Amino acid sequence: MTNFLSPSHGHTQGMDYLLDISQRFIEKQKKSYLFRELNQDLSTQTRVMRSDEEWLDYFQTSSTKLAKQLLTITEIPQPLNLNTNDYLGLQRSGATYPFDQELATMLPVGGMSSRLIGGNHQIIKLLENTFANITGFNKCLYMPSGMTLNLGLPIFLHRLAQRGADGAPCDSHLAFFSDELNHASIIEGLRLIPKPQKIIFDHLDVLPLPRSHQWQLAQASLVFLEGRYSMDGDYVARRDLIQLSRNPKTVLVMDEAHCFGVSPDQESIASESLFKKHQLTNIIGVFPMGKAMACSGAFLAGPEALIHCAINLYKPFIYTTAPSPLTSGALLLRLITQSQLDPLKLKLKQVSTLLGEQLMDAGFMVKGCGGPFLCVKIGCEQKCLQVNSHLRNQHIYTTAIRYPTVKPSESCIRLSLHPYLTRQHINLITKSLLDIFSTFL
Repeated sequence: MTNFLSPSHGHTQGMDYLLDISQRFIEKQKKSYLFRELNQDLSTQTRVMRSDEEWLDYFQTSSTKLAKQLLTITEIPQPLNLNTNDYLGLQRSGATYPFDQELATMLPVGGMSSRLIGGNHQIIKLLENTFANITGFNKCLYMPSGMTLNLGLPIFLHRLAQRGADGAPCDSHLAFFSDELNHASIIEGLRLIPKPQKIIFDHLDVLPLPRSHQWQLAQASLVFLEGRYSMDGDYVARRDLIQLSRNPKTVLVMDEAHCFGVSPDQESIASESLFKKHQLTNIIGVFPMGKAMACSGAFLAGPEALIHCAINLYKPFIYTTAPSPLTSGALLLRLITQSQLDPLKLKLKQVSTLLGEQLMDAGFMVKGCGGPFLCVKIGCEQKCLQVNSHLRNQHIYTTAIRYPTVKPSESCIRLSLHPYLTRQHINLITKSLLDIFSTFL
């Protein structure tokens, strides 16, 4: 068996431990003839038969056409609907509709069965390989829902430690650490672990973690973070994150929902450029596709051995009907297209910076400036509802974020942005907020 604990393998001690127990689990499954692999089933093939190369050529050609359309659009329907997470306007612009309709003539809607039985469609495999190439991870697994992916991830890792430890006690082999403002799916997933060694730590405060008792006992310390947090738009300081990642026991579990596809300069910690720059090999990536890609599902990304274990042990994957091949094809088109959309990503950043600075100059407390969304802090829940109602009367559609999503005293208005907002739109948003706030004085 490969010695994944060898320092020459290039991983940190924590990731080496995960890979070691992964390989042990795989070897035991193979010996008992229980090891599962994803084999393509021809019964779910497309009505249009193509080789992998022919499909990729088709998607590349379509992506060039789609990118050209998106880059020439000057306005979209309901530009002041700031409730969606379609950060690049891929769907709301209408540009993707003809391409999706064409895919519907070639790809089936239903997955028909789990991927371990007959649902491992050719397009899904192409999708996973493409995403791995884009992000730089060894292997990826596409799942129908980001919520179920995050919900099942901690218990999967806990069970893997149990199954890979040859029956030895393993409660202290893994330690779980979660930022207090992580998405509810992550927090709920951690609660499912039977006997966790876990800490919910103060928001963004990662540097003290290695001094904790749980960290000292563990073989691997799994730190669950988001690349950009969905309420305040903030993130762990990159210098702190790099310092933490270099601790021998660290394994970063990064949810990149609000990072992937929105920045031309690859600010995501799990991006390929940061992998290479800082030689990080201790990251497990979670990539929900319902934001900038305006689609659905999510990728679990990491070392190949760990993903093979997920195929065999991750219950939300094993017992779930395969993703729709049609949706997978639509997502594949969007993924290939996004690499050609740097001008839109740059415009999104400019819109966010301009609106954020304009609101701050007007006296508002704003978080997330420069990111794909802004949070305007209101505080009082009643005032937040009044602001939201006033904006809707001005045909500016937003959502009042209130308890229990945030603390009762931290209610806010969340503005999900897109690159087709003009200076006129930005001025109107600012004026409308000033008008309603003047009534509170």
